[in-house]
Amino acid sequence: MSGNEPEKGSERYAPYVELKENKAGRWYYNVMGQNGQILSTSEAYAKKTNAHRAASSFIATVEKYGIYLK
Repeated sequence: MSGNEPEKGSERYAPYVELKENKAGRWYYNVMGQNGQILSTSEAYAKKTNAHRAASSFIATVEKYGIYLK
């Protein structure tokens, strides 16, 4: 999901996430801010697909309720 960074200077911007694998082989995602800083980190998931699904659900919820991270 990385690579969906918002355009710089946009007034409203959707969050984006980076999927990562920890040393134990479990997957998590970071919610990234417009400046590239980590705003939030998820719990660890056994499978990459589960982390991806959780990240997609998070973004859908943010967009549904009109929450925009700046």
